[in-house]
Amino acid sequence: MPSVKHEIMQVDLSMKTEEGISLQMTHFYRLGCHDIKLPSVLIRTPYDRRMVTWTAQRIADRGYHCITQDCRGRFDSGGDFFPIVHDARDGSSTLRWMEKQPFFDGTIGMYGPSYLGLTQYAVVDDAPESLKAITPIVAASHTYPIVFPHGALHLDLVLRWLYLVMRLRDPAMNLLQGIWRRMSMWWVLTKTFKHLPISKADSVIVDGGIGVYQELIQHVDPNDPYWKEKKARLCDLDRCPSVHVMAGWYDFFLRESLRDFEQLQKPKRRPETVNQLTVGPWYHWQMWKWFGPTLYESIEWFDIHLKGHKHKLRDKPVRLYVMGVEEYRDFDAWPPPCSTTAWNLHPAGRLSKALPPAGSSYSEFSYDPHEPTPSVGGPSFDWFNCGPSDQNDFERRSDVLVFTSQVLREDLLVIGYVSARLYLRSSVQHTDFVARLCDVYPSGRSVNLCDGLCRITPAHPRSGSADELDENCAYSREAGDLVTVESAQVGSDITPSGTGLLCIEVDMWATANQFKRGHRIRLQVASGGHPRWSRNLNTGDEYHGDSAVIANQTVFHDRSRPSALLLPTIFSL
Repeated sequence: MPSVKHEIMQVDLSMKTEEGISLQMTHFYRLGCHDIKLPSVLIRTPYDRRMVTWTAQRIADRGYHCITQDCRGRFDSGGDFFPIVHDARDGSSTLRWMEKQPFFDGTIGMYGPSYLGLTQYAVVDDAPESLKAITPIVAASHTYPIVFPHGALHLDLVLRWLYLVMRLRDPAMNLLQGIWRRMSMWWVLTKTFKHLPISKADSVIVDGGIGVYQELIQHVDPNDPYWKEKKARLCDLDRCPSVHVMAGWYDFFLRESLRDFEQLQKPKRRPETVNQLTVGPWYHWQMWKWFGPTLYESIEWFDIHLKGHKHKLRDKPVRLYVMGVEEYRDFDAWPPPCSTTAWNLHPAGRLSKALPPAGSSYSEFSYDPHEPTPSVGGPSFDWFNCGPSDQNDFERRSDVLVFTSQVLREDLLVIGYVSARLYLRSSVQHTDFVARLCDVYPSGRSVNLCDGLCRITPAHPRSGSADELDENCAYSREAGDLVTVESAQVGSDITPSGTGLLCIEVDMWATANQFKRGHRIRLQVASGGHPRWSRNLNTGDEYHGDSAVIANQTVFHDRSRPSALLLPTIFSL
């Protein structure tokens, strides 16, 4: 973004909620425009509104009134902070406060990434008609799948975020405390991630634990009434104003951001709204890459919907960065039309479109929760271990299976949702399976693209022959869950040649990548990705237990049990 062209003024303001809580704000505007009726933009943040001053000045410079606000219980605002719970009511009250100001021209937009994006979705159900546009960046409308992706706690995200918010951004700490907490953060978090039981890991950060963390651990079931009470699903997307969803291929909000846009594409109660999707090659902490482009796109979105500049709308609403060719391409919808291509697992670690051999064929590995398989790169909240990363050392581990294609003779374009269908057995009834897609360069360097986990429990037993399971091994993207075999009874009595197979389909999220001629496609299979996914102790007591057992895992790859990587392939544009 260029430097500001006008002198920008700012004035601190305060408002009271219905309960009498004081929320502190700052109003940014061009010199001489304090009471001039112009469109308004609201930014609500738990991270100190002074941190978004630079952004607010650029928005005001483009001819907007910009209001920044500290969320309840954070920095200058009164009350007690609990993530998300108060943002719907406080945000809606703020919008109505803005409607009463002399500068209000009848239109409001909202801006912000990450938690600032959550505050936008939070106001939708009770927002006034004046809210015309929102721009949630690396954010989503449903928080449970972010905290518990695939049913496993995102340990790294939850504990690191709580450390940053409750410890490093604690308004009550003094300078020396701040310095010490920053210096000790890496050591403290490393110790925290190793701690068992997981339910007490927060006590490593703060004596006595952290209330928010304890509440999460006590309510791991997505159907628990707790999640409705705490507004985990932030809004009814049918009520949204015009939304520009902006996501990153390596961001931990990606899957839910894409699901949001899929829902937004459907006919809505507000047919006048228009929606766009932009997905870049970013991970969450890569702000030096996504901040400028997404701020620019946000202001353009406000120009369209608050100022009526309809000529700025794209011809096609979906813009995706295609890795491999390193360029953006536009599409009519998400996901774009594609053909699903099965790359079958073969003996000796091969991956091929050819059918696997007849007869019994399988690969085995052991997963030890005491030495959990780590996560390397990907949609992590660890700024030192996220995004596209070299996987070669990881792939040498004994607890990781690797299946690799032959060198590609021509480019292969993959855009959309990726999954892996695995026929398997385990020596335990509770365990995890992880599948990861990688692009292998001619040099041999293996780089991760997308991945996912399936957590297996015996809660809803289902077993059977390979043919019976294959008919039901389907993934419902609308429901967001594995339809019939998310959970299954497995045990040591299952043999490689017997029935009682378990077939799972691992949701590996999504990507847009052109595998170039001379590259190879690779699938990793493992049983962990710690601490991105909390380790499975293989006992059925993943969160409160402090003991674990080793799981011996078998993945089948023969004609009757064709485990496969399923790629959304686009053959022409």
